[in-house]
Amino acid sequence: MPFRVAIAHAILAGARTSGVRATAMSPAGGAGDGHVVRREPPPFTALPSGGQGGIMNLQDIRTRARERGIAPGRLTKVGLVRAIQRREGNFDCFATARDGVCDQLGCLWREDCFAAARKDGH
Repeated sequence: MPFRVAIAHAILAGARTSGVRATAMSPAGGAGDGHVVRREPPPFTALPSGGQGGIMNLQDIRTRARERGIAPGRLTKVGLVRAIQRREGNFDCFATARDGVCDQLGCLWREDCFAAARKDGH
């Protein structure tokens, strides 16, 4: 097995356990014996129970953090959500929406983010 292919297999195997999606692709044009591996961040977390976005309570956020290997400790709601966002490979932008403007339309935290940003005076 060529070295590049072995590396690609190792990355794909690691992605299965880390929660990161990795896709093996042929190089541009399909020529060559190696593979290009593209690592993608995991999709946004599932919506809260009930299937609708909205404001989540701190206990729900702590549970989500623990599920992702984050120790909540004394982190604030903003700190916890940002830690979850980083762990998932997303922007850690929670509560930074200025004037209710945000380009992350599919974000789980969107409604909560706007409320937290208003509370913090953004």
